[in-house]
Amino acid sequence: MLTNVKELKAQIRKLKRELCCCEQNLESCPDLLTECETDLTECAGDLLAAEAALAECEETIATPLSFNNNKGTLISPISNFPTSTPSATNSTLNATGHSVTLIGKVIFSEGSGTKTISSAGGHIYFPLGTTTFAAVGSTIRVGVQDVAATGLEDTTFDVYADLAAGTDLLTSNVVAKIAMETGSKNITNGDIVAFSMEFTNRVNPDSVVITRRSAIGTWPALMPYLTQDTGAGIAKVTTQPPQIAIQFDDGTIGYMSDLIPTNTSAVTLTIGVGAESGLIFTLPINAELTAVFSLLGVASNADFNAILYSDPLGTPIIEDTVAIDASFTTGTTSLSTFHIDFPNSTLLKDTPYAIVLAPTVTNITMHLLVFNHSELRKITPLGENWTYGTRAGGVGPFVPTDTQLPGMALYVDNLTAG
Repeated sequence: MLTNVKELKAQIRKLKRELCCCEQNLESCPDLLTECETDLTECAGDLLAAEAALAECEETIATPLSFNNNKGTLISPISNFPTSTPSATNSTLNATGHSVTLIGKVIFSEGSGTKTISSAGGHIYFPLGTTTFAAVGSTIRVGVQDVAATGLEDTTFDVYADLAAGTDLLTSNVVAKIAMETGSKNITNGDIVAFSMEFTNRVNPDSVVITRRSAIGTWPALMPYLTQDTGAGIAKVTTQPPQIAIQFDDGTIGYMSDLIPTNTSAVTLTIGVGAESGLIFTLPINAELTAVFSLLGVASNADFNAILYSDPLGTPIIEDTVAIDASFTTGTTSLSTFHIDFPNSTLLKDTPYAIVLAPTVTNITMHLLVFNHSELRKITPLGENWTYGTRAGGVGPFVPTDTQLPGMALYVDNLTAG
């Protein structure tokens, strides 16, 4: 529809130029009077038709898109979040030849066509659990492979990096980001490929743990899927696939399904009285905020306010406040789903806002997604246009942390392009 509006406006400009030309010809060439008058009439008619079509398009664009549930649609960091409590499973590499691979269709965080991953800017991301990688002689290869007709990786790394213990650092409980060193691979959006890591030589006592966590919870995985070699050869595994992603040379992130590499150890945030913490975001459309869905821990006496601010990074202005009486909750401090209704608060496109929680009696806790690398937000629906933010004492701008997102999702309705 927006393309139609642009085309119509261009057509109107063209017709106006032709109309002007006809009028000039009418003045300078009396012999062409009849022909010019005809052209003038046709031009004017075309112009009126184009302007009418433009008005119809603009009216359609201005009509809000409303949903039938009287609540709208959910904008969430990852699919099914936060309704599925995050869970974690580990793959342990502790012998030469052990491998972990994610196989699936690659999705580009932006753009289309074909992109290249190589040593000229390419990286691979994977989340680590408690890891020991220090024995001299231990080596791990990480990179990208093709997928054979069997649905297993073909065991040939097309682009990769070789990590050497004692030289290359693998830190426990963070998302590792490894620069490619050798080879090059072109990948088209939608290609089925393999993101792999293999212990090419293991020296005791080294052990590398890859955490596997997904919003799909404990459901078996059909696609994308995990393959492992734990000593008996490569085999498909139906449990949770690993959260592995790549970065192409141009900065685009390549990922699969909802598998966003996140740190599984730092998942709970404590918000104290006097502090305000939550989600800073900017929408690409006009909308009404109808609700916020979150993972919280709230004791039976832990009343708090949910506050919508505009201009959170400048001079924050309160737009709406919802007071939460914790008596009307189950009163559990374990992370649990919490639905907070908002009074259809107006959100303007390209305008920064913040939804924050402010305890008034005692601490509450919130789930936190920790990426360790800010560019991994490109995988999420709002890309790099949302982040975690906090401030203390209710004074001054909020401070963003671009490597994290709070466990909050937005219900929005009555969408318009603006």
